[in-house]
This record gives sequence, structure tokens and C-alpha cells, in this order.
Amino acid sequence: MIGAIFQYLWEEAKPRFLMIVRSSDFILSILLAVAVGVWGQKLGFADARIVDVTTALLTYSAIAFGFCLSGLTLALVLPDTDFARHLAGSHVRQDLPSAYSNLMFIFSWAALIHWLDIVAAIAIFAYSGSDQKVLPLHASYLHHAAIGFLIFLSVYAMCRFLVALITLSQVGRLYIARLATTTTKPA
Repeated sequence: MIGAIFQYLWEEAKPRFLMIVRSSDFILSILLAVAVGVWGQKLGFADARIVDVTTALLTYSAIAFGFCLSGLTLALVLPDTDFARHLAGSHVRQDLPSAYSNLMFIFSWAALIHWLDIVAAIAIFAYSGSDQKVLPLHASYLHHAAIGFLIFLSVYAMCRFLVALITLSQVGRLYIARLATTTTKPA
């Protein structure tokens, strides 16, 4: 499993690294995570119980994870071979991955981020216990960092889910347009 994750990161995420870290959703996620990590005790969120927050995150992430896997499956089994070939041959620049590769990456990356969010929520729950507040007054720097990381993953995952949803809609629109140009009208 570890080898497969590193291979995926090396082959799929590395070529898109700058695009990922320069994206507005990545930057927004970092800013919100830092803000909660630093000033989170002043928010009402700090008094929430870990069990409530992690339960909500696990529920959301599991549903979104399933959606992303479904989107990836749809991308893999596009019903029109010509449309799939069109996407596979479409490049913004020749040194960049094809539109088809990017489509599959959008769904697989969103699924991976949601999986990480699930793992992080379980780890925070196991580390903190169910009755502890998210950011109690006596929380250590490590606890602040862990909650900040969970906030980063959660916000980033939600943004990636929105991107996956919009992407699915855009692919549907492209597919409909392609069908409209290839169908013949009866005489």
C-alpha cells in the first residue's frame, strides 16, 4: 500500500505539484488551518467535543469519498470511445498530461484527500478521546498543530469535492455537445 501511494504521488501528483500548491483552495485551506491553530480557542468551535466534530467529518468524508470514486469510475468507463480518445489526445501543452489524465486525477486526488481526512479524524479521535474539547485552554502546541492539520485537510477536501462536482458537470456538458455534433438528423 505504501509503495502504491508513493508511486501515485510520484507519477500523478508530482507533475501537478505547483498547480496544487498554488491553487486558491490549497492556500485558503492553509490560511484557515493556521488561523484555527493560532486563534482557535477564541472561536465557539474550540468548545465543541472531539467526538462530535470527528463524527461529522467521518460522515461527510465517507460520502464524498464514495462520490469521488464514482466519478473516477465514470471517467474510466466513458461510454463513447471517440470521446475518450478526444480527451486522451487533448493537451494544453505537449509536456503536460492530457485532459483525460487530468480528469482522472481530479477524482483520484479528491478521493485521496478525503481518505486522508478520514484517517486524520480517526487519529485525532484516538489521540484526544471522545469527551475532550477540540481546543481546550490547556491544549499543547502539538494538539493545536493536529487540529490545524485536520482543519487544513477538511477544508481542502471540501474544496476538492466542489471541484470534482463542477468537473463532472463540465464533462457532462462537453459530452452532450459532442453528442449533438455527431448525431445525424433524420430526413
